[in-house]
Formats: sequence, C-alpha cells, structure tokens
Amino acid sequence: MAIGPPYAINAIVVTQLNYNTYVDYWFSVLLVVATRLTGFGLAGLCRRFLVWPQNLVTCTLLNTLHAEDDEEPGGITRYKYFLLVMTGAFFFFFIPGYLFQALSMFSWICWIFPNNVPVNQLFGVSSGPGMSLLTFDWPQIAWIGSPLMYPWWAEAHIFFDFVLFFWIITPAMYYTNTWDLAYFPLNDDNTYDRLGQYYNISRILDSSNRFNLTAYNKLMLPSLGL
Repeated sequence: MAIGPPYAINAIVVTQLNYNTYVDYWFSVLLVVATRLTGFGLAGLCRRFLVWPQNLVTCTLLNTLHAEDDEEPGGITRYKYFLLVMTGAFFFFFIPGYLFQALSMFSWICWIFPNNVPVNQLFGVSSGPGMSLLTFDWPQIAWIGSPLMYPWWAEAHIFFDFVLFFWIITPAMYYTNTWDLAYFPLNDDNTYDRLGQYYNISRILDSSNRFNLTAYNKLMLPSLGL
C-alpha cells in the first residue's frame, strides 16, 4: 500500500535485533526502494484485476475534496466538515491511546479476577484470546481492516472464523494439552526451544552469523541433549 510502511523495514530491524548484524545505510535504502518499486510494478500490472477496498475509500475522499464543488452556497463546506471530523478523530484516538490506555483493551472480567489464571488466559488480551474485549480505541477495531471498508458478509466471515479458531478450537486444544501446548503460554508471539525456554537464536549461529546445523540439532533434538 502506498500509505503504509515498507515491509522491508521489518527485515532490516529483525536483522539488527535478533542477529546483531548491522547492514550498510545505503543498502537498507536500496532494499526498501527496490522492494517498494517491485510491489508498485506488480500492482500496476494487476490493476485491472485487483482492487483494494482501502484504496477505494482514499480515492473517494480525495475525489470528494478536490474533484467536486459544494452544490449549494452557504452552510458548512466539505473542508470544514473534514476538519471537524479530523479534530474529533484526534480526541477519539488521544483519550484511549494516551490519557486512559485501559480503554484501548477494556478487559473488565480480568479486572474483577486479577489473580485467576484461567480467567486471565481466556479473557485477557495480552495473555489470551480476549473473550471479554471491549475497546474504545479505533485502531484496535480496525487492526485487520476497517469494518467501514468491507461488506457485512465479509466481516461476518472474519468474525465467525475468529470465534471458531481462537475462542473454541484454540482453548480446547490448549486445555487438553494437545501437542504439549499447555506447557507454553496460551497467547505469546515468542519462540521457544524444546525445554520451554525462550529460543536463543545466537546458539544456532556460528561466528559469521550463519546457520549452524550441528548446534541446531543439539539444541532441538532430545536424543542429542544440550
């Protein structure tokens, strides 16, 4: 997307944080520009077949502000209305995002039972699938796409799949210890080794930060031990 951050930045940051490898500044710039232009080129080739709903919203806004005139004189203009909405959106984001961040992830059941582990696993947001999530923060609502951009049947499919996989199948597999899942947190974006410890990437790399198969087998295969 033209208004989003380049995905290549993720590769540069991960290389620095996880592998302690710092690439040259101009190489980073070239990588970002090259991947970005490749994406724009592929999007241009497929423009007759692919339509991103987010782009339609942006095009509609720009067309309304620039390509159309106010039909009747007097009253509020489109630009004034846009500024009023933008000001209201600022405060709508500012309150849950800065002043009272609990409104962003309003998990009220966890407030009632703060020391109950299963309750926090199921109803927590950072520690679970957020079954009691009530949010007043628009970025949380539109995290996987604004609901204003998609038809209702697409939103219904997304919600149904989310409930099925995250609120039903995942807890069922976790509490039945399927694939030894109960030894790990219910909701976590970290990687672990076979002993349940945080995965130490440096232990499977050699002095040149290249993959070391022998070290990997020693770390991950129980038959070889540590």
